[in-house]
Amino acid sequence: MAMADHNADAANEIARREASEAAKRLAQTHAREAEIAILLEAGAKIIKRQEDEITGLMLELGQAQQDIADCSEQVLKIQADAAKVVHALDCSTQLIDALLAWLPEGLVLSEGVTSAHGAWRTAMKRITR
Repeated sequence: MAMADHNADAANEIARREASEAAKRLAQTHAREAEIAILLEAGAKIIKRQEDEITGLMLELGQAQQDIADCSEQVLKIQADAAKVVHALDCSTQLIDALLAWLPEGLVLSEGVTSAHGAWRTAMKRITR
């Protein structure tokens, strides 16, 4: 019977070790599951923060696109206004040339007219380069 008790004790010891190892593995598994849960929660928070940031950037992008559209309209208006100014300048240039050509040759112009004509020619050279 001593042998049977010894075998039983050995079997119990083996069972105890296996149970202890199984308990350790189970504890490790629970620890890993807890760690995974923490990492998943942290990941979800990061994803949410990035989604919020993307949403904010999308709103900013939409506003920037609207600003560009508004600026494009303003540029078109400025171009149209500039075209009117250039047309008026062209008409006035033709008028000045016609008036100067109509004056008798050798006519002495007043100092103010001569000065204005010189300034006009200088300005025309600057914009026609």
